[in-house]
Formats: sequence, C-alpha cells, structure tokens
Amino acid sequence: MAAITCAELLDMSADDAGTIMVWVHGYFGGMANDTKVDLKGFGEVAKAVGDYCLQHKKVTLLSAVKDVAN
Repeated sequence: MAAITCAELLDMSADDAGTIMVWVHGYFGGMANDTKVDLKGFGEVAKAVGDYCLQHKKVTLLSAVKDVAN
C-alpha cells in the first residue's frame, strides 16, 4: 500500500479506488486509535485526496492523505 501513487489510484476503477480508500481510512484510524467510522468525513477526505492527487500524481497515496489531513 505504501507504494501506490496518486497516478495509480486515479487509473483504478472506481470500485478498486474505493476499496483502497476504505483501507487507508482504517489504517489511519488505527494509527490514531480511533475505531469510529465517520461516513460523511470519509467522503470529504476521499474527495479532497482525489483533488490533491489530480495535482500531485507522483506523490504516494499515504503521503497525499497526510498532506490533506494537515
């Protein structure tokens, strides 16, 4: 997962990209010891990451999520 780039995410099918984003959401939630699922927040972050990735295609997905969250 750490090697997936924004360009690769953008090239995936919507289903595959959605699956990856759910995994990323769980990964960061686990790191923060937060077991809640916030569907509205997830949608907002997913859109922000997608917008970020359109502008930064060489960045890894995990870095993109960190950048968007800050």
